[in-house]
Amino acid sequence: MRDPNNKPVILLAFANDRDDTVGYLRNLPDEARRLREALERAEQAGLCEAVVRSNSTAGDIFKVFQAPKYRNRIAIFHYGGHANGYQLLLESVSGQTASADASGLAAFLGQQQGLQLVFLNGCSTQLQTQELLDANISAVISTSRSIDDQVATDFAYQFYQGMAGGASIRTAYKEAEASVQTVKGGTTRGVYFGNKDDPKSQLEPDRWPWNLYLRQGSEYADQWNLPEAVNDPLFGLPPLPEQDLPESPYRHLSWFRREDAEVFFGRGHQIRKLYDRLNARRSAPIVLFYGQSGVGKSSILDAGLIPRLERDYEVRYLRRTEGGLLDTLQLAFLQEASDVSIETAWRMSEERSGKPLIVFLDQVEELYTRPIADLSDELDQLLHAVKATFGDPKNRPKGKLVLGFRKEWLAELESQLVEFELPRTKVFLEPLDRRGIIEVVQGPSSSKRMRERYGLTIEDGLAEIIADDLLEDRVSAIAPTLQILLTKLWNKAIDANYEQPKFNQDLYQQLKRDGILLRDFLNQQITAFRERYPDAVDSGLLLDIIALHTTPLGTAGQCTIEQLQEQYVHLGALLPDVLQQCQDLYLLTLASSDQKNSNETTRLAHDTLAPIVREQFDSSDKPGQRARRILDNRSVGWSENRESTPLDEADLIVVERGVTGTRTLNSAEQRLLERSLELRDRSQRNRKCLKIVGALASVVIVGLGVWGWLNFNQAEAARKNLDATNTALTLTNRDLATTTEGLKEKTNEANRSKRKAEANLQTAKHSVEDLLDLFTELPRRAGEVAAAMTAADAQTAFEAIERYGMPSSRRITSAGIEKAVEELDSRLTIWRDYSGPLNELHDEHPAKECRDAVLNLVRVTADEWKEQSSSELLTRSTQSKLRNERREFERDIITQGLCQRAINVTLAIAEAASEGRESMLTFRSEFERLYWAELYWVELGQDGESSLEAAMVAFRDTGLQNWRLDDVSKSDLTTLARTVRDCCELLISHPTIERTQLK
Repeated sequence: MRDPNNKPVILLAFANDRDDTVGYLRNLPDEARRLREALERAEQAGLCEAVVRSNSTAGDIFKVFQAPKYRNRIAIFHYGGHANGYQLLLESVSGQTASADASGLAAFLGQQQGLQLVFLNGCSTQLQTQELLDANISAVISTSRSIDDQVATDFAYQFYQGMAGGASIRTAYKEAEASVQTVKGGTTRGVYFGNKDDPKSQLEPDRWPWNLYLRQGSEYADQWNLPEAVNDPLFGLPPLPEQDLPESPYRHLSWFRREDAEVFFGRGHQIRKLYDRLNARRSAPIVLFYGQSGVGKSSILDAGLIPRLERDYEVRYLRRTEGGLLDTLQLAFLQEASDVSIETAWRMSEERSGKPLIVFLDQVEELYTRPIADLSDELDQLLHAVKATFGDPKNRPKGKLVLGFRKEWLAELESQLVEFELPRTKVFLEPLDRRGIIEVVQGPSSSKRMRERYGLTIEDGLAEIIADDLLEDRVSAIAPTLQILLTKLWNKAIDANYEQPKFNQDLYQQLKRDGILLRDFLNQQITAFRERYPDAVDSGLLLDIIALHTTPLGTAGQCTIEQLQEQYVHLGALLPDVLQQCQDLYLLTLASSDQKNSNETTRLAHDTLAPIVREQFDSSDKPGQRARRILDNRSVGWSENRESTPLDEADLIVVERGVTGTRTLNSAEQRLLERSLELRDRSQRNRKCLKIVGALASVVIVGLGVWGWLNFNQAEAARKNLDATNTALTLTNRDLATTTEGLKEKTNEANRSKRKAEANLQTAKHSVEDLLDLFTELPRRAGEVAAAMTAADAQTAFEAIERYGMPSSRRITSAGIEKAVEELDSRLTIWRDYSGPLNELHDEHPAKECRDAVLNLVRVTADEWKEQSSSELLTRSTQSKLRNERREFERDIITQGLCQRAINVTLAIAEAASEGRESMLTFRSEFERLYWAELYWVELGQDGESSLEAAMVAFRDTGLQNWRLDDVSKSDLTTLARTVRDCCELLISHPTIERTQLK
């Protein structure tokens, strides 16, 4: 906004030799009059104040500089009169000539803080230049010899005409030079004092006598101009076309369009800079217009620059299409001819309109972020066409090509331009500064026309508070964040008072508490989306849809409606409603296409959302994202009709749960899922068969045992009868010798039967013992399973640590963390090389040591984060970020490591033990020891050093009731608690449980 009390002052001082008729400069009074006339327009526009001092003495000049009303406001000091290399010939109080020493005057002028230019329009003042530059004067215009009086007047008049019109010092100087040369012709001798045909004049070298000098280190001082000095950089530019004001003065996340030009504020200096660059004579035909994502390039072009160019230029604006850059550029010439070269079409356009053609080709960086598969030479194709159009400086079109792109791609793009030897100039778009933010906030209430249309009033000081708050976060994109905030303020204000909306600090502070940054906005919009489609949010489907509009580089992409329909077939008729809700909540926008008959495309509502969306997608633990990560990783081996390892049980369960929260599976992913399901079904059938065979074998073994006992009883009865008979026979008839041999034979036969029965009984006994050993063996088998799964879980947890924790821990690397990582690497290597038997878990088992190493790394990293996040040396934002990363890390280890591990071990127990209540109780005890105590250790360890044994004791004494859960998600712990409880109860209650009951 213009400050009327701080306008720059131009001091015009003139001195003549009134006593010397020969030395009297007759044109000097006319110079004073004409310069005053040239600056009158600028004074009326409020750009400056002109102060004229004729017949100046040194005291007159000092008096003006030291006057309170002019102190540090004089921007240009102009002297017209006699001078030489060492003096300015001023006047005395009596009217006679009085010399002013150049060194002293330079020292005085060097103390004036606002002084931008000293213009010595006298004869031979060049020798004074260096003293002025050494005295800290940024720019000096001086002469190398005596100048014709009239020519000096004309040159100065043209210079100040240019300055009054808004030109910079350099541009005004060049315009004055060209004007005098136009009148005087090719030779510069005509500008010297005296007759150009004078032989003495012929001895002087033929050179331009004026020169503009810049102090070293102030090379941009010649760009100073009056409009920018009064914060009115748009002064002198063509006016905006007459049109109605838009319905709302704010655009939320949409860029400002041509119809919004009148309410586009805060970018006047950048518009002026780009306009001057395009309007400059002999400037490069290619302009590289670049800035960071979200800085507002599209808005500046569409609403700020193009409407002001249209009066004097033919303008065409295009964004890169799916056909590539050259195809997009050709769209600019459809009305000329589509079958001729770019060079020919460009000339045809300029001939038809009678104006230079400026083409804006935006989103050029997409050739890197969204490359076209069959167009690897996309940039080369474009530059060949540009080279043919602008390569010849003597025969190139009058217009220019502006390439808009994000700043991180400047080096790659410029190197290609260098290779093609294409002339170019660069314009870097800085983020909104404090002055720009304040202007954006106050803009809609800055003019009578605006106030009548919107009725908006803004509390004093609010704009400055908003600017300071936004500038605290140097990482966020200021322009879109500011527009979101102002749109919310506007909606709240008109809800409160539609006729006279007001922005005040209470309203702003209310919104600030809810969150005003882009990350807050994304979370708020997702929450709002959930009110209508809760399943789409909870399953991860919404995040999958908006993440499809990004690239792995964290940049924005786009999708056609056709592509979305193919990717989300399972949504069916619901897809249009979901996309509309995304548009209503400013998550996606329907992008217009410059190509005829092209499909509609959707984009993120603003490019700055892309890295935030990508970060949330990559770190999300929603079912859809967990399934997507597994499918992306495992389906690689199934592409091109290949077959690789199917999903294991744990991954298959995750994919089945998340398949509705992600995009439609491609052919490789579908084959992977079908094969994994097929193998699981086959495994389940095999386990059923084994159970049946085991049951039959048990029946046979028990039957053999019963049969053996019956034989033994019969043999024992026969023996007793035989003994009784033998006794009777021995007592009654010892003489029956003839029957002895027969009785011995029967006895031998009975003994053989007895031994056979005893053998059968022993066989049955061993069979029963084998059966008992089978159940006794189950704990060992469970130990083998647990050992194997512990090693696998150690690897999984370590990968989780690398994925979530190690980037941050490397930033806060300590000896403790490095040692823990090295120890874990060593233990994992030992486990991978382990070839011994899988016995019951014990303290020296390599799998157990792996698990302990993982837990140690968890503890060390968590302790480091806790210590770093509480450090007084870190900023609040850094402390908050570290705490958030720590909680995210611990939650991932707990939920993804322990909870999934509990389910897996439960399934393994169900498979290993189909019968036996006592075995189930044993397993539950082992289960609790390994996992509940481990989980409790993670929580307990946050208060200081602890051990697994101490955690087990505390768990037995207190259970879960007294846990401190401040830093761990209660919902995650509740989920794990329910998982463990349900798994144990199922095992106790249903000895023959099927695996599907645990899903």
